[in-house]
Amino acid sequence: MITACYSSINDILAADWDRCVPPEHPLLRHAYFRALEQSGIACPSTGFSPSHIVLLERGGRIAAIAPAFLKQHSNGELGVDLGLAMAHRRMSGSYYPKLQVEIPMTPFAGGRLLVRPDVSREEAVPALIYALKQRAMEVGASSVQIAAMADACLLPHLEDADFTITESNTYVWRAGLDRSFEEFLARMDSASRSEIRRERKRAQAEGLELRRFNGGEISAEFPEKFYSLYAENFIRHHGAPWLNTGYFRELFFSMNERLALDVALRGEEWVAAVLTAHDGAAGQVLYWGQSGRAKYLHFEMVMYRSIEHAFATAVSRLDFGSIGAHKAARGLSCTPVSHAMWFRDPAFQSIARVACEGRKKVASRDRAVELARLPFRNVSPESTVYP
Repeated sequence: MITACYSSINDILAADWDRCVPPEHPLLRHAYFRALEQSGIACPSTGFSPSHIVLLERGGRIAAIAPAFLKQHSNGELGVDLGLAMAHRRMSGSYYPKLQVEIPMTPFAGGRLLVRPDVSREEAVPALIYALKQRAMEVGASSVQIAAMADACLLPHLEDADFTITESNTYVWRAGLDRSFEEFLARMDSASRSEIRRERKRAQAEGLELRRFNGGEISAEFPEKFYSLYAENFIRHHGAPWLNTGYFRELFFSMNERLALDVALRGEEWVAAVLTAHDGAAGQVLYWGQSGRAKYLHFEMVMYRSIEHAFATAVSRLDFGSIGAHKAARGLSCTPVSHAMWFRDPAFQSIARVACEGRKKVASRDRAVELARLPFRNVSPESTVYP
């Protein structure tokens, strides 16, 4: 196979890219990366230089892809970056740029080395890994870092190529054997079940109309309305927002068939909204925005109604992201996510290995704590099964 590197998603045909995307991963699709790049979220001026690695068959057909960026910072890497920049600068020189395989500003786990289904993964994955290391050496990147992998089959290939593996966590809801939200609640202890019902009543007491917009129901004025809520909420809790109106405009236009938007209305006024992506039986609860401080509205819209809609639409898995100690107590499992690092300087790789092992132990301890918070009657802290 021939290796190529592309500095823009627009240089790769959407159909060729999407043939390599595994099912139920909407955030890996060509349209999502296009929204990030076209809106200026992931471009050289913001410290993301697209450097997508592609394996081509002799006829020019794409066999495999690694969506990669040369990065000048570690922004948006929740639970991924280990604070190694200072140590690397002292020992080996500048930490940046680093070549990172990721979905920029989107800390959800998924596939990262994408192989067309009819192509041998045993051949394509090592070839992609080799190409990433070669690219890092060509451009003087300190490292290759692969963030938020959901595919455990990649780990042996990466370890064979001298990558060090570490972990963080994400919160996931799975339907399991439950067929409704009420069955989901019924498995909880009585105190947790009663508390969730009280929270729902308090949210409903706000007197808001809650509506869901799917696909073609998402109209042209929605991106600006949603962004205003997202930005207000982000500034209130996190500082300057990562995303911009252009990103939401691109996303709502090119991916609306894979989006659902839940809105809380007071008359015609948008009070709160949550954006979810879905494809097949899986989904990701992406962004939340709210004006004001209706205390229980977040739980109702982001968690409880999202799970209710999942039951109604046969979605069996929802990823709620990596932040939120309140989530386990409401039935979301803290689940491991893998990351991999390879440094050009072999001496620094040993330092990274110590940091990675330390981070893995912290992630494991955090999962044990969160497992103990789960409200289900049939789960014990010693259990290794996440419901």
